[in-house]
Parts: sequence; structure tokens; C-alpha cells
Amino acid sequence: MIDTYSRNNIDDYPQNEMTGYDNMLDTAIMLGVYKPQNTEEYYDLCRGANALEMTKWFNTNYHYLVPEISDDTKFNLNWDSRYSKWYKKPLYLIGPYTFLKLSKGSFNFENKLTELTDIYLKLLTEKSSAYSNFHIDEPAFVMDTTDKEVEMIKKVYNRLAEAGVDINVFTYYEDVDWLEEL
Repeated sequence: MIDTYSRNNIDDYPQNEMTGYDNMLDTAIMLGVYKPQNTEEYYDLCRGANALEMTKWFNTNYHYLVPEISDDTKFNLNWDSRYSKWYKKPLYLIGPYTFLKLSKGSFNFENKLTELTDIYLKLLTEKSSAYSNFHIDEPAFVMDTTDKEVEMIKKVYNRLAEAGVDINVFTYYEDVDWLEEL
């Protein structure tokens, strides 16, 4: 893959875009929601005995595995070398708002978003010297977002800015009229 980028004069590209099966599942594992110990347990969450529900990724033909969250879910940073092998490049992440918005379960959204923000801030801070910047996808910004949710999102990204790193927030599929307020 890197050779392809080089041959086509692509200077920068995010790391962690590739997955063994599903980026939402990888994010859930990174956040400590699931803790597979090996490849077999990972794929058990994908298609095996413990398979997660699968649903459409927005208005595309792609699907994602839906993490299940509850008020009892304890997030913790579960990072190791499997997530990215190349440093000094942008690191691709699904954003905290999108991750939570696309998860299922019964939980206090605002409380869980605050907990996730702490985990993402820890990741950005701890990995700031390893990556050139952070590419955070937030496609859920295009959903019907309430004024209260917009205020929560602003708090999240104001807090993440405390890491002192370059963060590039991406959304797609539709316009987000309040995005410049971040």
C-alpha cells in the first residue's frame, strides 16, 4: 500500500484506516468495550457465536458492526501496535460522537460522551509525538442533531484541543451548517 502511495506522489495519508473486519468494532476494542484475546475471538464478534448486530453505514451500501453500550460500560484505552505500524503520519479514528451515536443500548448519552472524551484526550496526548496529526471522522454530525447535542460536540472538541495536536475533523454525506463553530 505504501508503495502505491509513493508511486502516485501522495505525500500524506492516514494510518489505521484498514481493518481486519470493521472500523466500528476496532474502535470499540480500542475503547475497551470488547477485549478479544486473539483473532478467533475477534472474528467471533464479526460473524461467530458472539456476532454483533450489523446495520447500514448511513446511506451507503456498506455495513458496520453495532457496539452495545450501557451505563455500566467502562471505557479504557486499549492501544497496542496492532492499530498502526507507521508513525509520523496522520492517525485515522472514528470520532467519539459518531461512535456513541451509532452504538446501541440504554445509556446516558451525555455522560458516556464525557467519558469517551477523556479516553480520546488521553489517546491524543499519549500519541502526540508518534503521529503528525489526527484524522477524526464524524459522519454522525449530518444526522438530525439537536442544539443540545451541538453544544455537547463543541465541548468535546474544545476539550480535545487541550491535547495541543492538529486535529482534522471530517464529516460527509451532507452539509453541517454549524461545523465552523467548532
